[in-house]
Order: sequence, then structure tokens, then C-alpha cells
Amino acid sequence: MTAPVEVLGAPAVTASLAGWLAGQRWFAGESADGLAVLDAREVAVGPAGPAALVLAVVRAGAGDERYQLLLGVGPAGAVPEPAAVVARAGDTVVYDALADPRLVGGLVAGVLAGAESPGLRLVPQPAPNTAVPRPAAPAAGGLPVRPLGVEQSNSSVVVGDRYLLKVFRRLVPGPNRDLTVHRGLAAAGCPHVPPLLGAVEDAATGTTYATVQTYLPRAVDGWTLALAAAGSFLGEPAPPGRQAQADLRVAARTLGRAVAVVHRDLAATGGRVALRRVDYQRLAQRLARRLDLALALAPRLTAYAPRLRAELGSVAALDGSPRRTAQRVHGDLHLGQTLHTATGWLLVDFEGEPLAEPAERDRPDSPLRDLAGMLRSFDYAAHHPLTGAHEGRAADDRRWVRAARWASLHQQAFLDGYLAEAGPQDAGDRRLLHAYLLDKAVYEVAYETRHRPGWAWLPERALERLLGGGAAERGAA
Repeated sequence: MTAPVEVLGAPAVTASLAGWLAGQRWFAGESADGLAVLDAREVAVGPAGPAALVLAVVRAGAGDERYQLLLGVGPAGAVPEPAAVVARAGDTVVYDALADPRLVGGLVAGVLAGAESPGLRLVPQPAPNTAVPRPAAPAAGGLPVRPLGVEQSNSSVVVGDRYLLKVFRRLVPGPNRDLTVHRGLAAAGCPHVPPLLGAVEDAATGTTYATVQTYLPRAVDGWTLALAAAGSFLGEPAPPGRQAQADLRVAARTLGRAVAVVHRDLAATGGRVALRRVDYQRLAQRLARRLDLALALAPRLTAYAPRLRAELGSVAALDGSPRRTAQRVHGDLHLGQTLHTATGWLLVDFEGEPLAEPAERDRPDSPLRDLAGMLRSFDYAAHHPLTGAHEGRAADDRRWVRAARWASLHQQAFLDGYLAEAGPQDAGDRRLLHAYLLDKAVYEVAYETRHRPGWAWLPERALERLLGGGAAERGAA
């Protein structure tokens, strides 16, 4: 059999890889034509088996985006799942390695043991001082694997209900923000992030290829909880096998406290900087540029543009205050980035806003941006049961009123919990939070217009409420 890495250089294999890549959720390009394999190396996952694990870095599409492919290469009989096959080269098959329990389990075991693999660092994380126990290393032969199935930009697989292997698909130079933030929070002893068990990194550049975390099988993400609760409040049937709780205000309040603790620990690891008048002026300029980009994608925003420019521009008039600082924040916080466990709330996925450049993701920002994301997420959950049924309904329809009521109650509970931990707000805080809420809703309208036109009404209605002064979000702010 041809050496595993050499197989990827065959033109027929490269063409098949391009076709497979173009169909993946995490591929951001329009086409993978012209795919080039920039680097490929066999990963030591011993004991040796019929198939090898190959980590490949490819460039595809019109830009210079680089993607990671974890591939199994071996004889046809080595493929555990026929649907995972990507390409064939004679008697050799190339397949998605995340479908192979032996390869995935071997990689996880290698990370936990700090195994050696040429060109890579498999780095175990020191045991954190948390109440969540660390699982034992997987036995030879691997544990059952299944995709997590909720991500857009990465791939995560659950390994034996003990570990979560997260593979970063769209690579950035150097350490991934998700890893560096998790390491910092682990060092700070933060109780509100899943325990990090280790990582796979490039030995020369430090580029992060994957992380391993403790998997918590009984955890439920906040979006699932909120969606079921809002649906129950609106009279929707409960999800199969689950009794929905319509009132989550206690949970929302404790989530607010958890976010405040994470913000405190992020500041402890990365520091805080005072926001000066010039910083607010620059922020107003950034918000204006983001509005211009959104207007180009969603012409339906044009009717709101004059009021949006005035509201967002008012941030420039804020004066520096010792209480308002910038720091490292989550950057893409919403209910789907939270897990509710028996011991409390956890925050996950610290990569930042998916469409932002790496430098922008790392720019210190106000924690109020994270609050705006979470408040908007409660509004999404409240109105989600009404999607597809909004056309033709009167604005004062009872279900619309009840949805807005549920959102307002839970937004306020979340904000109360946050402020109980972080301290009260002043008028400047409320103005800045309102601007972030507007900015988030504008982003949502543009996103929905481009990807899910039937949903654009939801953030557009929120904009109307925010600009009109009657919004639940504005009351919370």
C-alpha cells in the first residue's frame, strides 16, 4: 500500500477531497475548486492498526483560507462506516477519521498521555481544581464516537460519553483563542467552564488543531432549555420525553451570575483597560462601519438607518469612567454557548464572533457586548415558536404579547443576576448596552436576510422595539 501521506497527493484523491470539502457545514467558501494539500503528516495514535490517522492542511476556494482535515487512510476493510469514505486510490481508501473509534480514541489517549508525534505537540492539561472529575484515558481499541452535531465552524465528537474532541477546521496562525482562553480560565480556577484535558498543536507554529475536554452527558445547553420553556409558556407541546418548565427565571438569574464570574476571571488573566472618550469615539466609528456593511447585505434596514446612526453615534459622547473598562470577553455569547449542569452553568466556545478577523476577536471589549448577545438570545428563544406563523398575524396577537412578556422576564432575571455579582449600572452603562443591543440586532437582520430570509422578521421586530423605546430589551437595559 502507498504511504498514507503520499496517497493525498494523487490528483484523483485531491479532486475527491475538494468535492467532499465543499459539502461540509464548516467550509466557508463558495467552491473548493483548486484545493491544494499544503501539509500532511501521519499522527502517532498507537497501537498500530490497519488504517493511519493523517492530519492534512489544505487551501481551497478563492481566498487563502486554510482548513484542517483529519483523515483515515488504509485498506477498504478498515473503514468502520462506509458513508465516511471520501476518496479511493487503488486498494486504498481515504475517509473521515472522526467516524473511526480507534483513531479518535487513540488521538484522545495520546493527548492525555502527552505522546510524541513528529511535528505535533500532544499536550495534556494539568488537572484543574474543580468539582468535575477527570475521566480515565480510553482503552486500546477506542470508545464509541458520535458527532455533537450542533456546530457550524468546527467539528466535535463525543467519545464514549467521557470526552469531547473539538477539531478546529478553519485554521488561524498560532494558538486558537478558544484554547488560550480556556487555559487562562483553568489557571484562574474558574468554575464555569468545562475542564480542559489537553490539546493538539503544531510544534513549530503553535497552531491549534484540536482540544480535548471532559464531556458532561447530563448537561443541557441553554438554548434547548429556553426554547422548551418559551414554547411551554406559549402553549406548545413539550419535546418528546421531556417535561418543559415554562419559568426559567431562577436559572436565568444564576446564569447571569455565572457570566459575571467568567468576566471577572477573564479580567484577572488578561487585565482591564479604562475606556476613554477617544475609545468611545472609535467604538462609534466601528459601529457605524458595521451598520454600513449590514445595510449592503440587508436593504430592509434602510428605513431604520437614520435612527440607528443617531443611536449608535451617541456612544461617542460618553465620557471616561473608572467603572467602564474593556477586557477580554467571550465575544459570541448566546444561550447556545452555555451548558446547564447539576452543579451550575458552564460557558463554552471562546473563539469569538465567527465572521470577525482574529485580531478583532482579541481586541479588548466591554463585557456589555456579551450581555447584549445573551439578552438578544432570550428574545430569539421567546419568538422561535412563532417562526413560520408570523405572516398575517396582528401585532397585538396574544401569542406575540406573551412571547415578548417571556423574553422580558427572563432578560431581566439574567441581568439582575449579572449585576448582583458585577455591581450596578449607571446611565452610561445603560446607553452603551443599548448600543450593543442595536448593533447585535442589526447583525442578526443582515445574517438572517442572507442565510434564512424567513427569519429576518424576528430581529427586525426587535429593532423596532429598541428604537421605539418599548422593547423588552430596552427595559432590561
